[in-house]
Parts: sequence; C-alpha cells; structure tokens
Amino acid sequence: MSGMKFYRPGVEVSSTSPPEELLTSLAGSCGRWQIAVVVFCMVSNFLNGLDIAAVSGAVPLHPHFICADGNGSQCVNANGTTCKNFTFFNEDTNLITFTEKLSLVCDRWVYATWIKNCYRLGLVIGSLLTGSCADRFGMKVTLGVFMSLHCFTGLLVISITNQEILMFFIFFNGVFSVTIFSLPLIIVCDTVGNKWRTLALGTVFLHRSMGIIIFQFIQNVFGSVEGALAGVSVLPLIVLIPLLYYKESPNYMAIKAEYSKGEKTLGEIAHFNRNPISASIKVRPVRTLIIYFISE
Repeated sequence: MSGMKFYRPGVEVSSTSPPEELLTSLAGSCGRWQIAVVVFCMVSNFLNGLDIAAVSGAVPLHPHFICADGNGSQCVNANGTTCKNFTFFNEDTNLITFTEKLSLVCDRWVYATWIKNCYRLGLVIGSLLTGSCADRFGMKVTLGVFMSLHCFTGLLVISITNQEILMFFIFFNGVFSVTIFSLPLIIVCDTVGNKWRTLALGTVFLHRSMGIIIFQFIQNVFGSVEGALAGVSVLPLIVLIPLLYYKESPNYMAIKAEYSKGEKTLGEIAHFNRNPISASIKVRPVRTLIIYFISE
C-alpha cells in the first residue's frame, strides 16, 4: 500500500493521507462548499461572542453603589438598619444589570458570584453533552436542537425577578451556548482539507473575539441586561436557515455504516464544488490484514 495514489480529474489522494481526508478530497477539499461552511461557522462564533459578553456583563461583581438612605454609607441606613434600597453608578454602560435589578450587594453579593458560577458550570456540562449528542445524533441535529433551546432559555430571562430561578436558566443557557461555539469548529476540521484547515479555524475563532468586542458598542441599544440576553439568544436562530442545507459529514455516515447516504452526500458536495464525481464511486468498509515478520 505504501506510495499508492488514487486519481480523479483535478484530485490526487495519496494512501499516506489521513483516513478522514479521503472522502472530502474526492469531493474537493477546498471549494465553494468549504467556503460556505466556514462563513456559516464564522457567523455562529460571532454570535457566541455576543452571548459571552452579555452574560459576563449581566452580573458585575464590584459595582459602584451607595445606600439610598445611608448618608453616603453602602449597606446601612442612616438610622443603623440594614439598607434595602441602593443607588448604583455605572460609568461603562447604561444597561440595568441583574446586580442592580435584584440588589445583589452587601449581604446578597454571594448570589452574583453563584450566577456566574452557574453559567461556567453549564459550559462544562454542555461540553460533555454536546460531544456525546453529536456522536449519537450527528452535528446537524445537535446544533439545530441546542440552538433552539439556547434561544428559549435566553427569552425566559426577560421575566425573571428571583435570583434562584435566574441561576437555573443561566445554567442551561451556558449548557446550550457551548454548541454554538464548539460544533462549528469541529465542522471546519471535518470539512476543510489539511492545507487550509488551520487558517480556516483561526478565521472562525477570530469572529468570537470580534463578537465580544462589538457587544461593548451595541449593548446600550437593549436598555436592560435581560433585553440584551434575550436579544443575543435569539440571534443564533438566523443560522438555522443555512443549517437546513448543511450536509452531514460523509465520514460520520461511513462510521455509522450509512453508506448509501454517505455516497449521496459526497456527490452533492462534489456537485456544489463544481467538481462532480462518478456515480460508480462507492463508500464501503475495508478490512486490512497486517502481517508482522519476526526474525529469529
């Protein structure tokens, strides 16, 4: 097998290529399909950056505030009782944060910490859940379902007035937001050939940082932090339309032994790349016999 090469018009696939490269190389490893997938993943990561920035600014841990009736004190009224009404000073944004709305200061500051921790815990659980679901149901189904649930949990934040319920929904928002970031990177790795893969990954990941930066300039449009969270949670739904046209990986279908579907998808990707392949090409498992020669 060493040095063996497979030829088709405009494509040369070597037996020394990684196994995951074989099918995508036949359809064209860098063409219109790969460019469309990278653009889709760029938008998805940009929207994930907006979501991260919105959650990070939703509960500031060190706000500037004073007790409304405390004569300059922060946590005690002028008569010595515990303060319940606060005046907040925020020079960075006009957004009304959850720290202000729920008065998460003084003896209630621990709730602000736990709200952030719930989101971080959601990211951890979401990373494990996303991978297992993608392996079982495919990336297209997992991405579509998790994006929809992310939108749903984000919208529910609008009407929340209790910190315990807020922690519950922020946790699940973190669980589902992982998909918007991680699966597009996996899709790029699976779709783009070795020659352009690192550049494609860097370009996609760059847009996540751009989303975080740009949110600082558009956040005042929302007026309140719950409006900002709901807004950035709904935005990922716009990528559900192009997701309908996404073709599940031929490699995934081969692993699942869905060979006919894999052949059909491979042909559709090749046609989109204007590099059609012969209908005689079949996707089938290959058993390899390895013989070891041991000298005495």
